[in-house]
Amino acid sequence: MKKHKSSPSCPFCSNYGISHRMIHEGEDVYVVSDLHPIIFGHLLIVTKKHHLSFGELELKSLRKIRDMIIRIAKIIYCFKTNVIVFERGNKNQNTSGILSVDHAHLHLIPVSSMVSELPRKKRVAHFFELPNYVKFSSYYFYWDIFDNLAYWGDANDIESQFIRRVSASKVGKNEWDWKRSLSIDSQAAEQSQIIKQILKRRLK
Repeated sequence: MKKHKSSPSCPFCSNYGISHRMIHEGEDVYVVSDLHPIIFGHLLIVTKKHHLSFGELELKSLRKIRDMIIRIAKIIYCFKTNVIVFERGNKNQNTSGILSVDHAHLHLIPVSSMVSELPRKKRVAHFFELPNYVKFSSYYFYWDIFDNLAYWGDANDIESQFIRRVSASKVGKNEWDWKRSLSIDSQAAEQSQIIKQILKRRLK
């Protein structure tokens, strides 16, 4: 399992950065509210250790994480009739100076399918194959959980914040750029408490 040195500036390495949004804790990951949820139920699954992508994790960990994702998706399914998973996994540390979050995190969003929005060069994927994808390049991974459709491709084929922009368009929301405000918004604080209580009852 490849691991990188944590950074004081990484919002996910700092307990302060996620403690107020914490919803659930797994063996290798935290489940937190997105800082600026596109829709109610928009969560992030974040590795406890500083990895650049979920592709750096061992298969044993990926199996546990996938099971947890499905269990949580079945719960937040009530907010929308579909739930998708998305990751932009990095192969190398960002040295461009452009603001980004290199710490591995998956978006879990109750929103309609986005398959038609993916690049034409997309390839059929599976969650357990993430370690193979990152060997080639930084990648994107998309998974329609309940339709069991998954695709991957080169991260250079999609723009930064692709998943936020497309999700926002699906729900008729104009604001989606998290870089415009780094403070937690009221919806994030509210959903953190509500979903935390729901998961606490359902994930026992």
